[in-house]
Amino acid sequence: LQSWQKAIAADPSQADAHLYAAAEFEREGKPADAAPHYGAFLEIVAHHGAEARPPAPKLIGVALKLADCQARAGHPDQAFRSYELARKIAAQTGEGKLESFASISEAGLRARNGHPDEALRLYQHALQLDSSMDDRHNEGVDWYAYALFLRDAGFPPRLSFASLLKSEQLMKFAPDSPEAKSFAKTLEGFERILGSEAARIRQNPAPVQRQALTLVRPPIKLQINE
Repeated sequence: LQSWQKAIAADPSQADAHLYAAAEFEREGKPADAAPHYGAFLEIVAHHGAEARPPAPKLIGVALKLADCQARAGHPDQAFRSYELARKIAAQTGEGKLESFASISEAGLRARNGHPDEALRLYQHALQLDSSMDDRHNEGVDWYAYALFLRDAGFPPRLSFASLLKSEQLMKFAPDSPEAKSFAKTLEGFERILGSEAARIRQNPAPVQRQALTLVRPPIKLQINE
């Protein structure tokens, strides 16, 4: 780390030295120190000609790492901009899986920071991307994340339940694995809430799943002052 810092001090335009320093700071659990170096790397290569830039997946990966460090360092607004950069590069270069991952990551952060409208749009965008790619497991993971978001955002339980059924259809758990048991427990919780409606949804979940993908905005949560 000291050698890389000396190299950067001697020549701040050494992009790879910034990248190595950032990775080491991350390894040491210092996201606030890593973030400026990831940012410096992206700023440096942005001034390179298109033919001299790293491959798109590397650029997207660095933008995602920058966003993660900014989020963990307590700077969500900066992280939003970095996720948006990652999504933009991915969309321009046809990296659908990375665009989906960036969308899901930003959606989770926006949901945690009180922006449910933006989170809803990003979750739906990621799932639309997933449906065009042959990656059943990751698509199932994203449907699971979406189901939990719908629950936490106050949407009707049937939407979360149908989303979980879609996730179950796509993902394959090892029998009796902790993941399988946890998933089954989550499903059972919704079945208790929905009662007989759960069985009807199980028979034909597709219409409710389509409804979940076309929601416009989260319900308004009323606060009653006593």
